[in-house]
Amino acid sequence: MRKIGIVASESSEVGGRVLLQAGEEKVRAETIVQIDNTSGKVIGVLRRGLGVNETLTVGAYRPGVAYAKKGGTPSSAREIFSFNISVIGRSDVTGVEPNKEILAPRSDVCAFEPKDKPNPMELIALGKDVVWIGNYEGVDEWKIPVDSKFIPYHIAVYGATGSGKSWLARYALIPLLLQSGYRVLVLDWSGTDYTPYLTNKESINNVRLDEEAIIEYLCEKARNFGYSGYQRDSNPIRDALEDFVGDDWASKSSEYKDAEELKAEFERKMKAAIDSVAQEDRRQSGLPRRLNRGLKRISAEAFSQIMGVRSPRSLSEDLKDAIALDMSGVGSDEKLSFFVSLADYLLEQMQAGKSLKLALVIDEAPQYSPWEPQGLQHDATERIKALCALGRKHELCMTLVSQGISGDIGINASVRRNLNTVFFGSIHPLDMEEAKKWLEPYGIPVEYLLALKPGRFYFSGKMNPSPIPLLMTFKAN
Repeated sequence: MRKIGIVASESSEVGGRVLLQAGEEKVRAETIVQIDNTSGKVIGVLRRGLGVNETLTVGAYRPGVAYAKKGGTPSSAREIFSFNISVIGRSDVTGVEPNKEILAPRSDVCAFEPKDKPNPMELIALGKDVVWIGNYEGVDEWKIPVDSKFIPYHIAVYGATGSGKSWLARYALIPLLLQSGYRVLVLDWSGTDYTPYLTNKESINNVRLDEEAIIEYLCEKARNFGYSGYQRDSNPIRDALEDFVGDDWASKSSEYKDAEELKAEFERKMKAAIDSVAQEDRRQSGLPRRLNRGLKRISAEAFSQIMGVRSPRSLSEDLKDAIALDMSGVGSDEKLSFFVSLADYLLEQMQAGKSLKLALVIDEAPQYSPWEPQGLQHDATERIKALCALGRKHELCMTLVSQGISGDIGINASVRRNLNTVFFGSIHPLDMEEAKKWLEPYGIPVEYLLALKPGRFYFSGKMNPSPIPLLMTFKAN
């Protein structure tokens, strides 16, 4: 380790400032340091640097300012360079514990070197059962520790387009989850971010929906046959649709050779049922017209989706390691209906007391749970909240990947509250306020996130053994 400066005045138990000594002006933000405090060693991270030269303060006449105005080089004799110190904790042979003693002014501050043993990441991991992920930014030798017992407390990955979210999931998070004994099911919304890179893959076209999801899906396609409000879930047409689907759709759908035949039979039985209702009750004379308008909106392709040969149950039960579900080639209604089917099966398993040991990686998470969900998105949002609530006790990890944090480009607030480990990459300016809530208490200026290079993420939350976020990166294998 090398000494870079001393602790300045007005320090506290959670931080202070380091005055850099001459020749150490090259020290960078995110450097990890050790403070030789009066009662022991304290580890911290340098953030938010400051350079001061009193002779160059503007707003009043000073000789240095006047000299600089003429094109000269002012004196550097009165220059001071400093950084904030964000304290990680007090270090001893048992590991890193919360620091409760004031950082003594004049205490030496030393920077960790890449080859130092033990390195700061190893000190943070002492006494904890951890696995390792990526490496600390700028130091290939320092792997980042992860407390795997908090994996079922759920994960969020935020970053603007091009920040490296999919790369982080593919080359860091999925290997971490597999190493921790979790099976991984990736819902690849576009079919391009994960499917080409994983050995095991399945198409959503081969997976059928369960009965409840089929009913919601067909109603959504028909725009609920013109019903709204409470009548959306309670009306004669929906009753007839529920009768047609029945309780054993898997065996019933196998009787039809293709989607066209299924569509024709569906329309025939629905019209017969509604005509019967209209004849018995003259007040319902408009039902056939309402039904016909809805049926015109349901294409044969919609029926092909509900005839899949593989169930969400088998997709989960047969999963051994990691598989990508290619969700391309169908619309958002089909994708959301499949998710509802899958979620209902997983909820059923957890409510029966089973431990799943499963990680569900959801790409393009705002497509499932936007800030103001409607229709099938509302159903998907409610399922995600339920999966998060039960998953903590049944070893289900929800990993949501999103370009935005909140608002129009982000994830529903009630879902975000359940995601207790977060990876922040380069963000959109619209997300600055939300990012501040997570990172500014730890001394990270939100401006850092606007300038992060691709593949760099601040790692924060339950899975991070460090009490303050760490800047990590990773290499693609």
